Amino acid sequence: MKIYLEWQKQVQLKSIGSSSAGYQVNFDLLPPVAGVYLFGRIFDGKLEVLYVGQAANLKSRIKGQLNNLRLMNHIKNAKNGKKVLVIGILDFPPGPKNPKKSLDIAEKSLIRHYLSEGHDISNKMGVKFRTHRIESFGTFGKKNIPGVLHLEVK
Repeated sequence: MKIYLEWQKQVQLKSIGSSSAGYQVNFDLLPPVAGVYLFGRIFDGKLEVLYVGQAANLKSRIKGQLNNLRLMNHIKNAKNGKKVLVIGILDFPPGPKNPKKSLDIAEKSLIRHYLSEGHDISNKMGVKFRTHRIESFGTFGKKNIPGVLHLEVK
């Protein structure tokens, strides 16, 4: 199965007051279509993903997520950086279409990818995934062996 995601320009999350965990976004920039979304932070030009989600209607789902206190607290308590939302719109090649299955696969793959890179992901009702951390060191070239690996604990 081939799944196509058309990634859109990041949308900045604007904090609602210093004591509140809430954020707001420009909803005009969010389409009411199927896709995946990433809440994260940009620091030193790099994206750290804090949450991966999927939706049949991105605009509606993200509106709801902005009221998710656990998620918003996780974003607020993340290290320094600009808090952002990135969306990937589901696009289909010619042939049969199964948006639910495609979204499930895309979301799961993105979660696994960002976990493997050590991102501070909080998914499934705000509960962090437990992972094993494998650190490599020695004299063999670091270009060939990753310095750190993360593996999800079942």
